[in-house]
Amino acid sequence: MKLHTIGLALALAAVPVAVHAAKAPDLSHVIDAGEWAYSVTAKMQLGETNIPSRTVSNKKCITQKDLDKSRDWFTNSDKQCSMKNMDYSGNVLTFTQKCQVGGGNLTVNGKMTIDSRTAYHGDITTTGTIGGQDVEGHTTIQAQRTGDCAQADSGQ
Repeated sequence: MKLHTIGLALALAAVPVAVHAAKAPDLSHVIDAGEWAYSVTAKMQLGETNIPSRTVSNKKCITQKDLDKSRDWFTNSDKQCSMKNMDYSGNVLTFTQKCQVGGGNLTVNGKMTIDSRTAYHGDITTTGTIGGQDVEGHTTIQAQRTGDCAQADSGQ
């Protein structure tokens, strides 16, 4: 198995799923702007290789301007993926994406639950093929507002 294929699979699993801004629901009334700390834990099976669970933690400033524009406040943008459906009902956002990455095709199903104006969590499953090998992955996300954005971060 090629090392870059494993690296690609890990990178894909460790990053929250991509949601294109034009299709993001209006969440400006659901969470508070500010500095958010999040933890993403991913595990993946690539062919016969079990890739151990990995956790990545980081912080992100979500401004009121971001929320007012309905920007993808909990995700990254990725041109390799296209949104197939998205629904926001009650306090739960569900979505399905199709991605073409590493010479393969992936289906990403996610569920993000807004716990309060200052916390959310999510579960994402990924299935498909990369480099001719079957892929199965599971990612969990925990996020909590930690306070106001630092002065230098407020323009992000």
